Amino acid sequence: MPNSASAQIMGHLGQDPELKYSQGGNAFATGSIAVKTGYGERATTTWWRYTIFGKKAELLAEWATKGQAVLLIGTPYQEEWTGKDGTVNKTAKLDAWDFTVINDTSQASRPSASRAESDGGAIPF
Repeated sequence: MPNSASAQIMGHLGQDPELKYSQGGNAFATGSIAVKTGYGERATTTWWRYTIFGKKAELLAEWATKGQAVLLIGTPYQEEWTGKDGTVNKTAKLDAWDFTVINDTSQASRPSASRAESDGGAIPF
């Protein structure tokens, strides 16, 4: 049986998405998103690093800004790295393939990224 994982994370962007282009001209955007879980004294915030590719990277960079609530959908994984002091650290990461900007009245008329790339939002039936 094959193994796979997908996740939906919703939180607030830690900074404006950083849009870059590869040497081949492919767009990608990176950034961080804070996801709060729990309540009261048990509330914790997990910072996720994300990467999103192609046209959706360009749309995210155009539509979303620091502090904005965003839903990201993609493949989650952990990256391990060794700090200067020799300690092993882990970072939560998400290779996103879709997003939706949440609860922003200035952009409320804009569709989610998946609808923007389809047939212009027309109902298919």
